[in-house]
Amino acid sequence: MAMSTKLYRLKEWLTIEDAASHLSALLSEQVAPKDVLQLALERHLKLSVLFLAPTYARRGQLDSLMRTEVKLVPPDVKSDSTSTLDERLEEKAWKVLGWTLDEIMSFDSELKEAIETGSLRVIPLRSEIYSDRYVGWHNDFFEIEGVWDLPLMAGERADVKKLYQEMIGGYTLELFQPEEAAWVERDSVICTLYEDPTAKINEPKHAICEVSSGYFMLDHYAKGADNLIESKCLPKESKIVVRRQNLDRFIESLEELGPTKDFEGEEKRLLEVFGMLVELYASEHGHGYWHGGRPNMSRIVQDMLDSMPDDVTNMGNRKLQDVVSHALKAWEAKKRR
Repeated sequence: MAMSTKLYRLKEWLTIEDAASHLSALLSEQVAPKDVLQLALERHLKLSVLFLAPTYARRGQLDSLMRTEVKLVPPDVKSDSTSTLDERLEEKAWKVLGWTLDEIMSFDSELKEAIETGSLRVIPLRSEIYSDRYVGWHNDFFEIEGVWDLPLMAGERADVKKLYQEMIGGYTLELFQPEEAAWVERDSVICTLYEDPTAKINEPKHAICEVSSGYFMLDHYAKGADNLIESKCLPKESKIVVRRQNLDRFIESLEELGPTKDFEGEEKRLLEVFGMLVELYASEHGHGYWHGGRPNMSRIVQDMLDSMPDDVTNMGNRKLQDVVSHALKAWEAKKRR
């Protein structure tokens, strides 16, 4: 059975098992923990990690390609191959190695023209984490804790794949040897994880780094970071979880996939009235009952299920969501006429 609205709203995160149980009740169909992991690996649902102890990290900076350091190479030629460029243009390309693309385009019109015409190919010197978003790492190290999201772009993806394979039965160790360290992200901050084999730290202190949403605290600046090495996986003192906010977003995305059906006559008029009542209910309960300019269907349906006996409608959460979805669509169509 799904958690009560009040209890659910108080939780910052859920275990994989609790998330599966909650989805099972909401969708009126069986959802197993392995399904939650599969949805995450297929990028439908974002997973998170709960650090049970402070973990070393190195802060990254996300930028567009124009603000990313690059190198220039001949088209369709590997960077270590013999160059076929004009010597003068090749020398220019070598001199701007490690500059941002924006700096190069502003610095030299000949290089700019060579890039635009395809005479030179641009190779980013950072890892691409999202479309046209590249990450570069700072030299400062911190200890982080609490709940962080998993981009599933580097070493942390191997942890999730390994756990998923264990749930469905068996795995091959060779599949889970990541080349990059594990990444985590939160509040516009992205970090790569490190570990200290000597388990020592010299006089930690606090540090603050600026992000787009304000200021975010990363605890315990590690002055003595010489012993730190990249961590290819999540630490043992951690647990893969699902943040409630990310689970809500996934549930809301399912509402957009609801089936369509044509209604006529009295049934259509009843749906229009029901849709109007749902909209009025959302208006009376304030901002939390709206999403994207429309009533928050999942929250309203949950209120309905929490406030009435189980045998009133004789339908599960998913069926009730379908009815409310049809009602809202009928009412919106009515208002447009």
